[in-house]
Amino acid sequence: MTEQSIYLFIGTYTRREDHVDGHAEGIYVYRFDEEEGVLEHVSTAGGIGNPSYLALHPGKPFLYSVSEIDDYNGKETGAVVSFSFDESSGNLTKINEVESRGTMPCHLSLDDNGSLLFAANYISGSFAVYGVSGNGALTESLSWVQREGGGVNPQRQ
Repeated sequence: MTEQSIYLFIGTYTRREDHVDGHAEGIYVYRFDEEEGVLEHVSTAGGIGNPSYLALHPGKPFLYSVSEIDDYNGKETGAVVSFSFDESSGNLTKINEVESRGTMPCHLSLDDNGSLLFAANYISGSFAVYGVSGNGALTESLSWVQREGGGVNPQRQ
């Protein structure tokens, strides 16, 4: 990797849902050489259902992904997955995964020091907070909030 190279992480849909006809394989890792203007596929982390939204840790080589599904481990919930990232090889390695405590998780955010991860669930209208350990692993949820209400599309909101 040259001085002017950066990594790009691309979340995707891997399976069909009501709102998307997903055919991807997982999270794609690309290296972009700014000097040469070249984009190169480096690796793909598969085995995750609909890793559509990603969040990078603010200070360590960890990446977090939603699994935007509604049937994780036989339960009506999605999941959140943690990965370590090896910059020398460009590979993602799964650390662990936890229930999102709601259906179709769609957004992640970390606090400024990377010790807490927040996950929003689209269909169920809930969100959960997780601790982030020193090795990047997620704890079980520390807090959970279920919102009430609706939107313009009653089937999805």
